[in-house]
Amino acid sequence: VSSYGVSIVSGSRIKFDYAGVYNIQFSAQFERGSGSTAKDVVIWLRLNGNDVADSATRITFQGAGGHYFVAAWNFFQPVSKNDYCEIMWTQNDSIGIAYDPADLTIPYPAIPSVILTVNKVN
Repeated sequence: VSSYGVSIVSGSRIKFDYAGVYNIQFSAQFERGSGSTAKDVVIWLRLNGNDVADSATRITFQGAGGHYFVAAWNFFQPVSKNDYCEIMWTQNDSIGIAYDPADLTIPYPAIPSVILTVNKVN
């Protein structure tokens, strides 16, 4: 993993060593464990502990549990030196971020719960 001035600190903070505009891209594999009615997950960006205006998006699980949904999008965010961002999420049911280990029978590699890519664009 190359960092080039971007690092993960305190478990969830994406810290920037240099000012600029960054493209923060992610994908997260959500899984609904149970339930039968429509339930939501809301994902948004937070900068230095403050929610970024107009950055939230809602995804809705329809029907029974056991379903997966992959959320994948990006944020273009200006930051100053030593700023940090966090990708936040909340849900209103038995929804979590899922990791699937490699399957040796079918076979395929493990499916990560979250993938993060950060690029400086200016």
